[in-house]
Amino acid sequence: MSEPWRDTRDPMAERQRIIRHRNLALALVLVFFVVMFFAITVVKMRNPHLPSPRAGTAAAASASEGTSHGR
Repeated sequence: MSEPWRDTRDPMAERQRIIRHRNLALALVLVFFVVMFFAITVVKMRNPHLPSPRAGTAAAASASEGTSHGR
């Protein structure tokens, strides 16, 4: 009599499938980050008036007050 509770799948094939899916998910996350960094870089290069990450400092804030360019 066969045992219905016993898993007949190959454990090595199951492990390879899990690893393949995990690697695919990691690749998608890495591609997402590369695209995001590229897009942010392009936007920042096209619009130099966007604040830089160091714009929170007092020196950068006082320097930017004098360059309003009529806005």
